[in-house]
Amino acid sequence: MPTAPFIGRAAQLAEIEAAWAARRPGIVVITGEGGSGKSRLVAEALRRMDLAGTTVLRGSARAQGAAPHDWLASVLNGRPAESLPVDESLLNRLGQRSSDAAEPRLAPATTLRAAVDVVRALLGSSFGIVLVEDLHDLDPASLALVAELAVAAESLPALMLVTSRPPQEAAFAPAAARTLRRLGGSPSVLRVHVAPFTARETADLIEATYGSAPAPEAVRGARRRTGGNPFWLAELLAAYGTADDLPAAPLPAHVAGLLVEPLTSEPALVGRVARAAALLGDPVESDVLLHVIGGDVEPALRRLLDLGVLLIAPDLAPAGSLRFRHPLLREALAAGAMPRERARVHTLAHRLAAELGDDAALARHAAALGRTAEARTAASRGAAASLAAGLPEAAVELVALGLSGPEEPRHAAGLVAVGAAAAFVSARFETAADYAGDWLRAVQETEGRDETADAHRVLAAVRWCLGDPAGHRRSLDRAAAVGGSAASLARQRAAEAESALRTEDAASALPLAETALAACERAGAGIASASVTLGTALALTGDVERGVALLRAARQLAAQEQDPVTIGRAVHNLVAVTLPGLGEVMGWRLFDEAMATIGRYGLEFCAGRTTTLGVAHAMRTGDLARAEALVWSRLPIEGDPVERVRFTARAGLLALERGDDPLAVRMLARADAEGRDSGLVRVLRVAVAARGVHPVDPADALRDCVGHCGPARLAEAARWAVHGGVPAAVVEEHVPERPVPLRLLLAVAAGRDAEAVGLLPDARGDATERAEDAAVHTAVAHALVRLGRAGEARRHAERAVALLGHWPGWRLAEAETLLHSLRAGGDLTARELEVLGCLAAGMTNQQVASSLGISIRTVAVHVSNLLRKTGAASRTEAALWAVRHRLAPER
Repeated sequence: MPTAPFIGRAAQLAEIEAAWAARRPGIVVITGEGGSGKSRLVAEALRRMDLAGTTVLRGSARAQGAAPHDWLASVLNGRPAESLPVDESLLNRLGQRSSDAAEPRLAPATTLRAAVDVVRALLGSSFGIVLVEDLHDLDPASLALVAELAVAAESLPALMLVTSRPPQEAAFAPAAARTLRRLGGSPSVLRVHVAPFTARETADLIEATYGSAPAPEAVRGARRRTGGNPFWLAELLAAYGTADDLPAAPLPAHVAGLLVEPLTSEPALVGRVARAAALLGDPVESDVLLHVIGGDVEPALRRLLDLGVLLIAPDLAPAGSLRFRHPLLREALAAGAMPRERARVHTLAHRLAAELGDDAALARHAAALGRTAEARTAASRGAAASLAAGLPEAAVELVALGLSGPEEPRHAAGLVAVGAAAAFVSARFETAADYAGDWLRAVQETEGRDETADAHRVLAAVRWCLGDPAGHRRSLDRAAAVGGSAASLARQRAAEAESALRTEDAASALPLAETALAACERAGAGIASASVTLGTALALTGDVERGVALLRAARQLAAQEQDPVTIGRAVHNLVAVTLPGLGEVMGWRLFDEAMATIGRYGLEFCAGRTTTLGVAHAMRTGDLARAEALVWSRLPIEGDPVERVRFTARAGLLALERGDDPLAVRMLARADAEGRDSGLVRVLRVAVAARGVHPVDPADALRDCVGHCGPARLAEAARWAVHGGVPAAVVEEHVPERPVPLRLLLAVAAGRDAEAVGLLPDARGDATERAEDAAVHTAVAHALVRLGRAGEARRHAERAVALLGHWPGWRLAEAETLLHSLRAGGDLTARELEVLGCLAAGMTNQQVASSLGISIRTVAVHVSNLLRKTGAASRTEAALWAVRHRLAPER
């Protein structure tokens, strides 16, 4: 397999490159967990730097066991020593070349000063680099040297680059901690932290390895398994043939060996505790470990923390505050347990789980001991409890555990019912559809009408999320045909109202929602779900206060009833109806609170749709970076295929805004490959055509939007078409419903400047995003220039630039260029600008006089002033100056 490409880390790389470009003495401390890519980051930074004639002192510890002066010895290896200002015997010691025990020993301080002198001599007078790799592996003498170099950093003609894991994982932890404190205390230090891969970076590495974009489940599984650690991710990619293996395929033996290697030299108790913890599951529960091990486990747990095998995770309390750094570690340790050890741990843990009534643990340990029936029963109860507790992923795992043995479908009906709900909540929609189908077949055999109807309704919800509205409707109709009790019929009315809210306008859904809530209140079932639908419909039809109050009440009721689906709907719909009316700060507060709730309950099924609302808020407030960050936080892991296509198209459109046309083309190809018709994808096709990076003519792409896009999407496509130079008449022919900002852009494009200026107040009122408002100001500025009103044009150009302060890209470049041109002509009077426009149009003095209603003598005076102010030698040069500074149209 070829070397993995360098993925992500753009911000960290830019910081290091900037530190080097400054050519000032300083320190860059690069920290991160083992395998996070610190050395790869340094290697990439060095590759991009201009190091011609630069001295690079690169050192690290030896691979097997640290020895005194390792760092300097590795620097000196292969270098001539004749000119170094140190006695030969001492130099041999520093370079680990001497084995003569009879040589006199020097005081540590003397050796340290000599080592510093050697480093200075090696650097010479030119600015160089001192690279300390893996500080955590260095010996005390080398750590002392690095600390001394940190003290002298201001006078050292070099940039120091230091990489390190957390100090508690160091071979000599106290000394490493002191050295890192010394480095961090330098006034010229730059701290760079290398975090685990994001979802986007994980997906990029998988795609680079296998040649195609990975499925969301593969990305989610890979990140869940590796914790986003680049090294372990790369190891799995090298071992597996397809991305589908990443979530759960057995660990290759060499990977398991690498994972457990840090424990090979540890006391036997540390290994026993680690393996027992792995067999018991994650998080690590100290009390259960104590029961299984039969002794004090605290010292062993402390050592596992120091080794980085375990992490402290306070958010997991009271279930347990410790967890494995990566699930891979737990897998490797559990796989390494001997059969007898495994049986003993599971037997003792099984007894304790039975005493405590811990169904989830009971199911796991019963299954490990081969007690299939007991495992299945406990898994059913444990999965339901996990789902109610906001742990849908754990519930899905328990359902899979309970179904792993042979079982008649009718006996597993309760288990697959929970599995369908848990898989839906965690956005595993294909799995949810499978479980719902199994549930339907199981309950049909028992002729349970209520359960059959419930299964059909779950299938309806899943099919909607899978982008199958026809299947959604069929399942709802089948549920209605089954009938059932009053409670089941009330749930059916609630489902019908929810469907109407999705497929029709809110006004049409409102009476259905009111009827559904009344039916649910009479039946005493489904009240929270019906309240969400009614509250949303009320808010969307103008009764915002009552609607929001009902949504909040529904969320609280759903939390009391431990109904995660309704909690998710309430949270999402609250954001949907209130966020557009909030300002920037309050809007982000609401959004962040909603996403925190979604994360707390594991509500992946609505995370994508809620993120879309955040993207819209970022676009309204003109924050391109945040909009892109939100899109890419969901795109690689989005389980809803409809939302995934929308995220793909939006990623392409935002890339175009920033000027990354190649990324936009890739996003269009990926969206087309999904095979789903989406208005946003059609807008993206118009946009890439308008940018000239797609073979389709932008006018043809715009025509393709007609009849397939709603008014808002069609207007967005039309704005891109105007940007691509499509004639205003063509756009007006195909876009009958034109919002005022679009009408203004079209007027400017058609040269109807006075009309455009007249539309300005209404256009500003209708602009819903800062970028759109800026486009209005830029367009009006162009119109005002042509009308000879340069002063007004400058004010609008300045406003456009201000609005685009957090929206870098072609829009900002256009506004800044126009503003620069207007400032360049700032000394010209309004009349002189009018005369200059006439000169650019090729008019004679007589024609200028007739056009402006002034005398020929006055024209001559203006022309003379123009030549002086522009530095032009002739009328022709003045006309060219006007075109170059965009103060006149190019002919």
